[in-house]
Amino acid sequence: MSQAIQSSGKAILLGTLLALTGCASQPKPVAPEPKASEETNSLGERMSRVSSKMTVMSQQWDEGKRLVEQGRSTMEKGRGLIDEGQDMVKRGEEMQRKSEEFFREHGGKP
Repeated sequence: MSQAIQSSGKAILLGTLLALTGCASQPKPVAPEPKASEETNSLGERMSRVSSKMTVMSQQWDEGKRLVEQGRSTMEKGRGLIDEGQDMVKRGEEMQRKSEEFFREHGGKP
């Protein structure tokens, strides 16, 4: 950890000196050393990985669409049940009203 602090301290000192002397240009980045031949990824290997990822993403997309459609279907069924329940409540209220009316006309209590 002390090496990291020393390194950052040196970098700050170097940056300050460069700024004071007017040499504010950044050094050109050094290209990374090439990997050993068995570690390099060929274009075909990279394309294969990308293709695999795209296949997985496509499957996930299709699964998501299927679930959304399933949810819509369930929601429509639920709305149908709600409508049916509301109709039943209305019929029940109408039956109760008619029953009360009948008992009022013919005497007695509902």
